[in-house]
Amino acid sequence: MKQKISWLMVGLLVLLQLVAGPSRASAATAMIFCNGNMGSASGLTSSQISGFQASGFTTMVLFAMSVSTNGSFIYGGQTICSNGVYVGPSNWGSLLSQCLKAPSSVTRIEMCLGGAGDTSWANIKNLIAANGTNSSTVLYQNLGALKNALGINAIDSDDESTYDSGSAINFGLMCSALGLKMTLCPYTDSSYWAAVKSDLGSEVDYIYLQCYSGGVGNDPASWASSMGVPVSQIVPGYWDYERNATFLTNMMTWAGEGCTSGFLWPSCTGCSPPAGPSEMLQYAGWIMTAFYPETTNAYDLAANSAYTGDGPPNKLSPGGQNGGFGFGAWTFTVQNTGGAFIQTNGPSGDSFDLWNTSANSSTVAVRPFSSPLVPGQSFSVQLRLNSLDNSGTTNALIFQDASGNTLFSYWHYGFEANANNGWYRDATTNDGVAVNFQYAYQQFESFTFTLNSPKNYTFTDNSTGASFTGTISNSQIARVAFFRGNGSSGTTSGGDDFQFDVLQILSASPPTFSVTPPQGALSVPVANSIVAQVAASRVGLNTSVASITVDGSPVTPIIGGSSSLLTVSYTPSPVLSAGSVHTAQVVVQDDNEVSYTNTWSFTTGFSSLPAVLAGPFTVSNSVDLTIFTAAGDPWLGSNYLSTSSQTLYARFSMGFDTTNDTSSIYTWGGMDFFQGSDEKLLFGKNGGSPNWSTAIDGANGPDLSPAVTVVPHDWHTIVVQVNFEDGSPANESVWLDPDFAQPLANQPQAPVTLSDDNTFDNIRLRCGFNDASTTFSNIVMAATPAQVGLQPASPPRIMNINLSGTSLSISATNGAAGGSWTLLQSTNLALTLGQWQTNCAGNFDSSGNLSTSITNTATNRQEFYILKVH
Repeated sequence: MKQKISWLMVGLLVLLQLVAGPSRASAATAMIFCNGNMGSASGLTSSQISGFQASGFTTMVLFAMSVSTNGSFIYGGQTICSNGVYVGPSNWGSLLSQCLKAPSSVTRIEMCLGGAGDTSWANIKNLIAANGTNSSTVLYQNLGALKNALGINAIDSDDESTYDSGSAINFGLMCSALGLKMTLCPYTDSSYWAAVKSDLGSEVDYIYLQCYSGGVGNDPASWASSMGVPVSQIVPGYWDYERNATFLTNMMTWAGEGCTSGFLWPSCTGCSPPAGPSEMLQYAGWIMTAFYPETTNAYDLAANSAYTGDGPPNKLSPGGQNGGFGFGAWTFTVQNTGGAFIQTNGPSGDSFDLWNTSANSSTVAVRPFSSPLVPGQSFSVQLRLNSLDNSGTTNALIFQDASGNTLFSYWHYGFEANANNGWYRDATTNDGVAVNFQYAYQQFESFTFTLNSPKNYTFTDNSTGASFTGTISNSQIARVAFFRGNGSSGTTSGGDDFQFDVLQILSASPPTFSVTPPQGALSVPVANSIVAQVAASRVGLNTSVASITVDGSPVTPIIGGSSSLLTVSYTPSPVLSAGSVHTAQVVVQDDNEVSYTNTWSFTTGFSSLPAVLAGPFTVSNSVDLTIFTAAGDPWLGSNYLSTSSQTLYARFSMGFDTTNDTSSIYTWGGMDFFQGSDEKLLFGKNGGSPNWSTAIDGANGPDLSPAVTVVPHDWHTIVVQVNFEDGSPANESVWLDPDFAQPLANQPQAPVTLSDDNTFDNIRLRCGFNDASTTFSNIVMAATPAQVGLQPASPPRIMNINLSGTSLSISATNGAAGGSWTLLQSTNLALTLGQWQTNCAGNFDSSGNLSTSITNTATNRQEFYILKVH
């Protein structure tokens, strides 16, 4: 008979302690390599399967399968597929399917292929070369047999020796033809993995980056850049070798780079198993904590000092205590014989304890929230049911509105016909069966109540993984109550107390936005698509509700992806204006109808010179900031390659914020010209001099003139003139702190001159050596000296002509120091310049002056002269 609880005095929402388990659904991939015997048929014991189901890991990767020279598949030393037939353990597929069976956090199973010292990928290369990839080949047929027998979702490539992209791509295409995804597990040789990913495209949906052992030091952001994928597609992994929170620290660091998922490599291969249920729970929890941290809105423990001295039999009553935060004060109400006190056992060391012995007695504990529960929040608690002596005894958890009306209740009563199930009531269900919400005698179990929308909820028994959804009336949950009561038959034996501890309210973290172009990006092509990839946290995203505005104007987006990873994109039409800052805003909505907004800005490339970036821009830690590119800046394009004959000017100001070494020798930074990834010329400071200096092709170049030591926070301005000549090295002149009131020819300090193959297609701002940092401002790329702020040069001119007998003296000024000149002469001004005769030639002196004498014969009654400057 179902125990009726309509007579309960109060009802409140219960807070359940959230643990990393199946109840914590999220968009994150928490992957575990099933090392050793973890994923084998012999290792998948009932307790290990239950451990996987409750672990919080979403993906199991079985480690590891090999391919022999004849194409047979081998796992754990046993052939499992041969000649297109599965010959492995007959119960393996069934055991794996149990790992996926609800309620389970596991939603995907992969088979890893390869590993250190394994020759599988060399064998695959040879087999494909010999037999091809059609459906009649042994590789194809064995893949099909494996998929059908085990129900796997993907093949994980752990190639650590062969690195042949052609055969790997062909193997991936075979997987795709059979409905299998391919994942990659690199630790080195990013170019190989980038080629595989590029050709297979979306058939590769995860990249598991090894950041331990041989892959220690791998950086997800750098690998994402090398492979041409968003950093959110890189799933970094670490091992459990240290057996401490190093794992969590690393995951949080990678979350800061934009990763949204992680994996565990259980390092103890010889352990049985390498990772058991408790370790899996801990490490999956750390992954979720790192990538989807939640906000704690309320928290309290029975061990809190606010309850010191409130021992048996009834020192908590009548209430008024208010330990922790986020809650109001307790109220304890006792009817007939009973009480409320702090028990000296529980998850926190203590627990709240309600008891009754006489008939028709009850004890009720009520706790208001500081603010009502809102969609996306969850309430957690740990409960312990002791003896329920007869069918009239009940322990219940209740949620109420601010007026005390019951919105939801969950309970167990004595002598239940099936103690494996509990009971619940909400707005639409009376005496509903809470399947697999077990009566766990004298054990603390964790429960979670999550409000999904204003009226819909999910209630979960975290200890068993069971859950159900339902509806509450249109009122806000504002209180929680705990009820212990006896019916017409009292209890006399004792030990029938209702205990609870660890009350907590959590808010789901917001979704994570990954945007293109990135925030603050420079040199963005004017036709570049604007894209936001939005990764859900614990709450899924609405795939039909999203919007984009560009520069304040709404546009029509394309919405794709899934509720866990939504893509919102827009291709500008007409194209964006060049050389301008643009602002994009994307708004999405989750399944709880909560909206999230991300706003960011970027700068499009310049179509023509001058190109001006005001800054300031700060760079550090050897992370470059690319400011101009051939793809984004049409002025650059292919204009400065080996066939160029143009002149380019650059101006920028910079100062080192920190230099990290006493003599400042090793710190480097400045404006750097690149051809692809090859460094050409750096102007600022090289890593071998304490002074402002240059670097050529990555090697230290000369100091700038005058020699000035780099001092932190001491700003300087550099001007560069680059003269390109078709088929010849470029000539560079570099001035440190030039006099902007003078033209280049009249600068008081001579420039440093260089000659180098300075063909380039991108310009970067750089700084390196530990955590040294540099700030740049007032960056100008120009076609003339005047565009970088220098005074226009006065044109060369003849200053004096003097005739003495037959000797004619000519002097001129405003030439380029050392520049060449030619004196032309003619008796007829009407002739074209090409018809004038050369009289003599020479070079201006270091001050830009010339003085020369020529012979003027008596027969020349009239002569005209032109000074031609080269």
